[in-house]
Amino acid sequence: MALTKLMYAIIDIETTGGSYKYGKITEIAIFIHNGEKVVDKFESLVNPEIPIPDYVAKLTGINDKMVATAPKFYEIAREIVHLLDNRTFVAHNAHFDYSFVKQEFKSLGYEFRKKRLCTVQLARKIMPGYPSYSLGDICKSLHLPISERHRAAGDAAATVLLFEKLLHHDREGIINEHLRNVVHTSPLARHLSSQHIDILPEETGIFYFHDTQGTVIYLEKANDIHARVVHLLSETPHESRKGAAFSHIGDISFEVCGSELIAELREQEELEKLQPAFNKINERSKQYGVFIHDYNGYVQLVVQKIKAHDIHAPLTVFENQRQAENWLKRRVDNDGCCAVLCGFPQHTPCSYHRHEDCSTSISLAQDVNYYNQKIKNVLRKYQYPHQNFFIRGEGRENSEFSLICIQNNVLKGYGYFSKDDSIGNNDILEQLQPYRGDTLTAEKIIRQFLKKHSTAKLYRF
Repeated sequence: MALTKLMYAIIDIETTGGSYKYGKITEIAIFIHNGEKVVDKFESLVNPEIPIPDYVAKLTGINDKMVATAPKFYEIAREIVHLLDNRTFVAHNAHFDYSFVKQEFKSLGYEFRKKRLCTVQLARKIMPGYPSYSLGDICKSLHLPISERHRAAGDAAATVLLFEKLLHHDREGIINEHLRNVVHTSPLARHLSSQHIDILPEETGIFYFHDTQGTVIYLEKANDIHARVVHLLSETPHESRKGAAFSHIGDISFEVCGSELIAELREQEELEKLQPAFNKINERSKQYGVFIHDYNGYVQLVVQKIKAHDIHAPLTVFENQRQAENWLKRRVDNDGCCAVLCGFPQHTPCSYHRHEDCSTSISLAQDVNYYNQKIKNVLRKYQYPHQNFFIRGEGRENSEFSLICIQNNVLKGYGYFSKDDSIGNNDILEQLQPYRGDTLTAEKIIRQFLKKHSTAKLYRF
């Protein structure tokens, strides 16, 4: 059923990468649709002001040379605001496109907020049963033409055809329900008013579900608090992984973090502190670790049970001794670590001796400097890049930035600082909020973040 009284802005973008926190828009296409046909169109390359990675250029065909003379986002921002005025934002995997557009406007000091429709979510509900709902696959299944893949105009044009198909087949009014905010009629939100949902920010942070007595029964981090809550509460009870438990929600609170990494650390702190009834919390503590020792000048890796007052933090942690020893054996088999120095029996086969039994004293087997350098190269991917450093990230608002402090290879804390203030390292250390969660879990979170975000801003001190 066509909704002729509404206007839609069907959008697709191309970017320098997958994270809106670190990437930028390189191309944007907007098709204005009145529920029956396209009535206006806008498309443009965008100068992202940062290099486009080679793998992205190969995928999209957009390279640095192509965007060198293209307008920067701020130069087309006013036109985009005008085009999207009083229009619903429509995209395939809308969270991706919306997050990048919102972030571009945020960098200009403008709050961008629109009603959204995601053609992936709508297609799953209106036309269920297809094996894949990626844009290419669903268009192929529905015999919809699609050209110029991974270019904004081509993908946006295909999204237009898909959206028109959804409008035609939406006999149960699912699109209308999404636009009215289905949360308000969901059985999972019977104690909530529209105000509970409307005040939720489209920002990175954590949210809390409280029962009717005020107790926190569930919490979660989210890159977009509003969108994540709406998604959870829009599910029917049998679809929701929490089921009818969420029907007890009486209130929602939130904490804006800005930084994705701080949000994840705050989530861990709050889970340990509050122990919400409907969060799945892994109660199996990390019992064993691989520690770095010195053996007659050689770097030695040893599996030990973790103790509360260990002076040195383990290189990595495991739930039991077998997991730790299996990890260490893989370092012997694949990375050239000495089996004897890793605590295995002297005749254990190792890669250095090409899987022959080693009967030679370790002090004669390999030069100590050569061996230690080899092991340090292996271990680098399991360690922080520096002993003392800050990780700089987004603030809670545009006028501030966040810092996470690693001191002596241990998470010390995090904080927020004004972009206008000149502040020294000692002042920063004094103003940090101490991290009060399990440090081993936090270190795992930070290492994974740094591995995923290789361009994160790090500052040694």
